[in-house]
Amino acid sequence: MIFIGKIKKYRKRIKIKKNQQKKELNQIIKKMYLYKLEIRNIVKYAVINIQATIGKNIQINRNISD
Repeated sequence: MIFIGKIKKYRKRIKIKKNQQKKELNQIIKKMYLYKLEIRNIVKYAVINIQATIGKNIQINRNISD
């Protein structure tokens, strides 16, 4: 009986460790996903800004040529 009790305790410890590892992994994955979204937003903004500046330059050029 004592031996079985020890095995059960050991199994519980392993389960707890596995759960902690899973939680840590999930947190890392969430962080990576958030970084990915941030990078996408930055790229979107950069593209929009570039388009806006190009548009302004084209308008200025048109005004000068007119």
